[in-house]
Amino acid sequence: MTPPPEVAKTAAVYGEIKNPYATDVEIRTIVSNGYKTVDFHETSLDDQSGVTRMRKLDYPILLKANETIELVRSGKHLMLYEKLDHSGKLELKIQFSNGESRTVLVEERAL
Repeated sequence: MTPPPEVAKTAAVYGEIKNPYATDVEIRTIVSNGYKTVDFHETSLDDQSGVTRMRKLDYPILLKANETIELVRSGKHLMLYEKLDHSGKLELKIQFSNGESRTVLVEERAL
């Protein structure tokens, strides 16, 4: 996943989220050690107006068995809000509906 620049107060995260389970699960929440809020968003193009719009997707987010959600600029992605006073690696903790959680490190890459 690609992290935000150091000066950003709001940032987007791209990459992928894979359901590691053989059954459907929901993403209940995603939290970060570096930002107060992590929202799921989706960008789409209105075919009639030609305007691109971004909208927030409410948790829970369904992940079918072994499905991968691609997080990309022109589609689904994570938005991070209200940067915290934090140094070190940026982590995201994904909480699933089956009680399991996964923590991922966000790797810094130039855009």
